[in-house]
Amino acid sequence: MKKSLSQKPARKPRSSKFEMTPAMEARMQKAMASIGNIADKQARKDDKIQREARMAIAETFDAWLDWLAETAPEQIDETFFELGCFATATNRRRMFKHAKAPEGVAERAQEQVDQWKAEEEAVKAAAAEEAQSKSDAAESQALGVDHRLTCKIVRQRPNPAPATNTKKHTKPNRGPISQRGRTHAQPAQRSQKTQSGFKR
Repeated sequence: MKKSLSQKPARKPRSSKFEMTPAMEARMQKAMASIGNIADKQARKDDKIQREARMAIAETFDAWLDWLAETAPEQIDETFFELGCFATATNRRRMFKHAKAPEGVAERAQEQVDQWKAEEEAVKAAAAEEAQSKSDAAESQALGVDHRLTCKIVRQRPNPAPATNTKKHTKPNRGPISQRGRTHAQPAQRSQKTQSGFKR
């Protein structure tokens, strides 16, 4: 008799996150070490090739100068001048100690280097001045905006009310103008008439 399952067995969801096992990490480190060794060996090989190429050019330089002296002597000055302009200060001093270096070329090369430095410094100074002028303009504009806002706020502020005396002076109610000065004068006149009547 077959047994019936009460519920369907649940399957574990597959994890989408990749997890590297210790064995995989070990193989990865070994592979990276191998790639690093190969790259180092290739870089050393390339450096050796370039050193040998420069050495070959240096060994051939004298022979080339001898050929120039026979065919185009004026190009020797330009060759040393151009090399001196692009060389470092140390190499420039060493270069012009060559037996076939023409006289006066070292001074020309130094003047050209000084001119390039002066032009570079002038460009840097102009750029710094322009940046400073822009900064000053932006600052003055910001100050002008703040000043205008302050003036606008001051103009919109209501004027304070003038101080008034708290005591109120009220005029006495004297009645209509036609009756002023008659209330006390008329009884006096009537009394005089009555007295004169009795005297008679």
